[in-house]
Amino acid sequence: MGSSLIVLIALSRLLAASADPAEMLIKQGVELRRAGNDAKALSKFERAYQMSHSPRAAAQLGLCEQALEEWEAAEGHLSEALTSSSDLWVGRNRQTIQLALEIVRKQLVFVTVVGDPPVAVASLNDRLLGSLGEGAEARVAPGTLKIDVVAPGYQPFQETRSASAGETVKVTASLKRLAADVAAAAIPDGSALRDRSKATQVVEQGASAPSRSRAIAKWSAGGASLIGVGVGVFGLIRNRSGVADFNRSCGFRDGQATPLPSSDLTAAGCNDLEGDYSQAATISAVGFVSAAALGAVAVWLHVTEHEDDEPRSLSCLPSLGSGMGAA
Repeated sequence: MGSSLIVLIALSRLLAASADPAEMLIKQGVELRRAGNDAKALSKFERAYQMSHSPRAAAQLGLCEQALEEWEAAEGHLSEALTSSSDLWVGRNRQTIQLALEIVRKQLVFVTVVGDPPVAVASLNDRLLGSLGEGAEARVAPGTLKIDVVAPGYQPFQETRSASAGETVKVTASLKRLAADVAAAAIPDGSALRDRSKATQVVEQGASAPSRSRAIAKWSAGGASLIGVGVGVFGLIRNRSGVADFNRSCGFRDGQATPLPSSDLTAAGCNDLEGDYSQAATISAVGFVSAAALGAVAVWLHVTEHEDDEPRSLSCLPSLGSGMGAA
């Protein structure tokens, strides 16, 4: 009887793993790391991350990259994992992940680019960082740093520096306007005033744009609402299946998930099962709530979509008097 129960539990765990290929890959990667084969484990974690982009997959991938001294990639994945506040596995291992991230960051250089204008875009060693107004920063490997900052109508900025591991580099880029653009901005373009029909066409196109945009937004919200329902149903099914798996092998003692006497699972295994069904419940709730909100938006857009169809007056167009053409 006991042997049969063990076989049934093993089969149920195998079926659960096959239903979640990303989880199966993570477990294979963990076993490879325990055997000292970090290089092969890396490919398992990369595939799991590509499938799920879950906080747990990001953390396991980052920890493996740390072991292989792939510092930049490790920093990105460990940071991503720590942004999660709902993942139970990350919550239980947050201190370990945080410590690993601190070790990794000591091997990198922190670069931040500030300056003017805010719309200017910065890049570091040909890697896009972002606009100066939104924050252009990154952690990169030590060595030569080539910083480029560009903006339309401004002279490009470029600077090269060298930095060591653990160093912080701040670059200030104040771009100067191009003289030709200043002159062009001061000369008005009167071509639009010479063709009344073209000006009318522009205004009429602008008048119909809100209606088209509203229709697109309405159907997009409706479609997204249906997707939300699907996500909610999927999460609900996963949650009920996970709860059943947990109850067959585990229970709670003093608020902690513990294996039943007849189970071959460890406490960590029970924690994983608990985390799986809790995460599925969260997915289900988010799916249904999103579906309701997006459905309400779609209904509101449908009810009010004809409000923008009223004809708009073109009386604001500039009057082209005959004096303009006088000799």
